[in-house]
Amino acid sequence: MHHRTLWGKIMNKWLIYLALILSMAAASTTLTGQEFAPYRLGIEEFSPAILEQAAGKKNARVGLITNQTSKDQKGNRTLDILLKQGIKITTLFAPEHGIDGVIKSGKTVENDVDHKTKLPIISLYSLNKKNNGASYKNSIDAFIFDIQDVGMRHYTYSATLLSVLELSATQDIPLIVLDRPNLLGAVTEGPVASVENSFLASVPIPLRHGMTMGEIANYCNKQVLKKAAKLHIVPMANYQRTQIINKLIAPLSPNIQTIQACYGYSFLGLLGEIQPFDVGVGTENAFRILGLPSDTVSKKQQAKLISLLKNNSIQAQPIEYQRRKKSYRGAKITITNINNVSAYKTFLDIIRYCKQEKIPLTFSKDFNAALGNSSAQDYYKGIITFQELCKKTNAELQSFYNKATSAFIYQPAPKLKLVEPDNE
Repeated sequence: MHHRTLWGKIMNKWLIYLALILSMAAASTTLTGQEFAPYRLGIEEFSPAILEQAAGKKNARVGLITNQTSKDQKGNRTLDILLKQGIKITTLFAPEHGIDGVIKSGKTVENDVDHKTKLPIISLYSLNKKNNGASYKNSIDAFIFDIQDVGMRHYTYSATLLSVLELSATQDIPLIVLDRPNLLGAVTEGPVASVENSFLASVPIPLRHGMTMGEIANYCNKQVLKKAAKLHIVPMANYQRTQIINKLIAPLSPNIQTIQACYGYSFLGLLGEIQPFDVGVGTENAFRILGLPSDTVSKKQQAKLISLLKNNSIQAQPIEYQRRKKSYRGAKITITNINNVSAYKTFLDIIRYCKQEKIPLTFSKDFNAALGNSSAQDYYKGIITFQELCKKTNAELQSFYNKATSAFIYQPAPKLKLVEPDNE
């Protein structure tokens, strides 16, 4: 009997210990957003009453701005959820990459028809204009916008949002934004866009803005539009800006299929606009690798690049590979906490590394628009000093941040990361 009692006590202690471990693991999973994230998306907070209040009428006709990322956390399409709620959707609008997210970057998105609902799909994507100029005043009573953004301004979904916001204001059609997380966390950094006549730089916000789509809509409605739209934001519930999102609900585009590709895009997206960098676009390693031709970079220079990445809180493993009949050297990257990474500083460090190592660079015609201005290219070419680059970037960034604080919805506010000049 004594042995049975002792064994029972031991078993009870082990069960309590096991339960404690499991509860800690569950808490950790919840906090990092790996599974069963505790927040609720805008679509999960939406109700028909919100639409009725925004539109000022029952049975409002809705134009839905959507794509493959427009899903709840169970994988149900926003379109199907709204239809099930009895929302009368008459038209679908698609951004870059199309409604299914399979069209390559920069390629034309044609008007189409949704295969399941047979609803018409109107393309909103254009490299040179913000919308197609059509009038929807007599066919749509409200717009609903629900698209997951990457978190970088040059990714065109924020430009699409501004386009719809302008359409909403000029045609006096209410706009409801169903909010989603910023996948790149709680950091605001990089140049504020000042390039004109480019869809890549049409939204005057920083390179890595640290804001959700709802907050960008808030900011643009207050600070950018001459006439404010009738904007209604459905915020997320229980969302913490610093929460790490470790899994995508759906691929964002053909080359951003995973959260690691999204993290890598924060600085590799820009480097992909510069030759001779290879960032894996078109392969399973898109925005997961950084390579330079082997005849351009020695193994010693490769080691310096690996060290540079590690100094910026990025895990980097040396790699050598063949692509398009060329040999490359570089790094395979992994980012565990995007909040600890300054994407813009990492990008600048790589540009400075190339300048110091005398690696010749060729910038694409879209590079300045993607960055937001010509500062990095001007620095590389010796037109301005690094100190001048820092001074200009920091002044514009601080000015933006001061104006943007009233547009923030979630806590904590994004962390402002200024560029630190040195004695170069």
